[in-house]
Amino acid sequence: MGIISGAWKNTVFVCGNHTDEKNLNLPVMEISAGPRSLSYICPKCNPLNRAEGEAKCCNEISLNDYEKAIQHLSDKIIEAEDNDEQLCLLHHKWKRKTMNFEVIEHKNDRLVVKFIDSLAIKKG
Repeated sequence: MGIISGAWKNTVFVCGNHTDEKNLNLPVMEISAGPRSLSYICPKCNPLNRAEGEAKCCNEISLNDYEKAIQHLSDKIIEAEDNDEQLCLLHHKWKRKTMNFEVIEHKNDRLVVKFIDSLAIKKG
């Protein structure tokens, strides 16, 4: 299946490596040029975005894996539409390689996905 038009701008990935029981203030992943390709990284990777003494966060997702996550969500939405079903993806979880994803908000067309790559966190 294809990616839904507008899915890129309507989906936000937040870093799941930070403690916030209500998922209200998790940092939004930002696109960055890495050594090999573009990727989305936690803004807490940059020392300018950390408080004094705050640890560096190495959570990141490649552009390719980000696209596959958007594809996964698009497939779920298209499948529900094809079956004339109402779909709420809130709390939908899935894994891919060492990455864990959870939809923490689904309002209208907007999705917020909490993301953590356990391998990237271990390297940090």
